[in-house]
Amino acid sequence: MAEERLTNCPFCKQLTIKVLHQPFVARKGLTKSRFGAGGPVYTKEETEVLSGCLECGKSKDDVEKDLNSEGSTKSHEERLKRLQDAGLPTKIVTNR
Repeated sequence: MAEERLTNCPFCKQLTIKVLHQPFVARKGLTKSRFGAGGPVYTKEETEVLSGCLECGKSKDDVEKDLNSEGSTKSHEERLKRLQDAGLPTKIVTNR
């Protein structure tokens, strides 16, 4: 179910990195309990880096390290811009 994809390099922003992507999957009724009811089975989302960047010459380990720590290095403004581009509200308005 995992598929090989190309993604952008976090350093030079070129589409050269090969990754193996396993999406999040939730299936119902595959595990059996004692009473006959099936519970959900979850497959975590995983991304494995298969190659380094051919354009800037970064190694596979450098790219993987940067992709795994991407969420903590983004500034507050970058996160807000990403949410606004996705169409999500960024302000909470309460009526009293």
